[in-house]
Amino acid sequence: MSEENGICESCGEFCSPVPVDCGIGPYEYWGATGIHKDIQMLSPCCEAEVVDGGNTLIGTTYHTARKDHADGKVKKGDYYSVSVYRYWRKDGPSWIRNFKKVIQKSRQLELHSAPLDGE
Repeated sequence: MSEENGICESCGEFCSPVPVDCGIGPYEYWGATGIHKDIQMLSPCCEAEVVDGGNTLIGTTYHTARKDHADGKVKKGDYYSVSVYRYWRKDGPSWIRNFKKVIQKSRQLELHSAPLDGE
């Protein structure tokens, strides 16, 4: 894997690794003091390993909420989208993640008035 790009092993987002100190910090051992440093190149988002891989948008659907959602992100009557992504690691497993996003009223009007492809 090149050091410039990859995906976070934890969340799957594209990122570049950054130096993170994973050491225990100041310590004392039998009267001798010191500072333990363990610098590793990890993802900036989750501080997980950056691996070769990628993601693909599978699809996006739009909905109007009939009730408040349990996660608290979407309230009754909100217009929201659900995007489904597939993340994969080179030589490893893949996984699917769903993202909900509430759409603002002004953006909702734009989506409804946009012509369909092929018209």
